[in-house]
Amino acid sequence: MTSPFVGQVIMTSGVNLRKFDLNLLVALDALLHTRSVTKAGEQLNLTQSAVSAELRRLRRMFDDELLARVGRHYELTPLAQGLIEPVEDVVARVRRTIEHRVTFDPAVASRRFSLVMSDYTMLRIFQPALCRAATEAPGIGLEARQLNDLVPRILGQSGADLVIGAGLEMEGVHSQRLSTERFVCIVSADNPEVGDELPLALLESLPHLAIAWQPWMSALLAQKPGTGSLIRELSSFLGPRPAEARCAGRRMDVVADSLMLAPFLVQGTRLVGLVPERLAHRFRELADLKVFEPPFPMPELHETMYWSDLADTDPAHTWLRQMIADVAADGADAGSPLSPGLEADDLVLSAVGAL
Repeated sequence: MTSPFVGQVIMTSGVNLRKFDLNLLVALDALLHTRSVTKAGEQLNLTQSAVSAELRRLRRMFDDELLARVGRHYELTPLAQGLIEPVEDVVARVRRTIEHRVTFDPAVASRRFSLVMSDYTMLRIFQPALCRAATEAPGIGLEARQLNDLVPRILGQSGADLVIGAGLEMEGVHSQRLSTERFVCIVSADNPEVGDELPLALLESLPHLAIAWQPWMSALLAQKPGTGSLIRELSSFLGPRPAEARCAGRRMDVVADSLMLAPFLVQGTRLVGLVPERLAHRFRELADLKVFEPPFPMPELHETMYWSDLADTDPAHTWLRQMIADVAADGADAGSPLSPGLEADDLVLSAVGAL
């Protein structure tokens, strides 16, 4: 049977709570259940004098004795008896609120994530991630946007949940390295000028396919590979920055926007391109290519994913990052086959249609 005093307590909802120290509710809960200042102190890990001080404040708050001495023991006043259930409920609710952690079940969750990356990363990581999400998390939507120089300013804004790239200068964010990229030279297999080797002199004599400027290129040049002449040779494969005029003496015979289409642009021409090793081996047969180690020191790129501080403890975002990391690790071997359900010809047609 509910105590008649519970209704009385509820009716005090118009009281200005700012005048009361709500921390005292924990002490009140202990006092109501133990009916002892000493035992309440032991439960709260407080001294007897500290609990006595809180009891005095509680008596002023409620304008009631709450615990009345009867002989050598304390008994609860009628008001205190009516407070047992509501105070216990409030304290329990506060404790559950503090301890509450959002759970995430990908099998039943509904959520949409926006990822930013290069077109090559869309092929290597995003496409197999789509296949995996379709099985593990059918209610999760994934969208990919092209990487550009504005990325460091959009993470956590404009719907960007995760950024994947190399050499990005991003401050105040979390990051995790996904993979290391090596670069190789590619030429058309029917190029009569190229045999079983690609020496530096021959490479310099061939027209170069440069990729329009992308953020990861800064990381390559920042590593200062080799001598000045070798840096110039590397630079000839990297397009100019958007606001940069072509420098005198800087060679770029053909410039294309898409790194992923480079193998097919080289096919049937005299062009030589510089592309990630995984990309070269994946399309070597389809694009009829020859693949060579660069005849100059070539730095490696470390592809990394970045996310905001707000997303760091989000269980759904944690699942997303783990899935991306798993997919990147699964495709770590150069020349790994395409993901199930997607043919190489479909990738080429999709990429061409997006231009």
